[in-house]
Amino acid sequence: MNQRTGMKITIEVGEESISYELTDQQAIMFFSQPPGLDVSLEEIEATHIRRCLAEATRRGFTHRHAAKLLGISPKTLSAKKRKYEIEV
Repeated sequence: MNQRTGMKITIEVGEESISYELTDQQAIMFFSQPPGLDVSLEEIEATHIRRCLAEATRRGFTHRHAAKLLGISPKTLSAKKRKYEIEV
């Protein structure tokens, strides 16, 4: 006897809901991490800070201007530069 295994997913929005029956293979694909998302949030933040600092430097702006571009205080930017070992 061929028995189908898997899982049921129910999505509820307000009063309405939609249910899906997934095979094991579909469940694995549904819950696996999409390609390209193997980067941590800290790596993304460090890269963004480096890019903002490089752009500020290229335009002749100061550390304070770079912090403003990032939406953080200069003190926070200094702390993040130390944390991520960024030297500019």
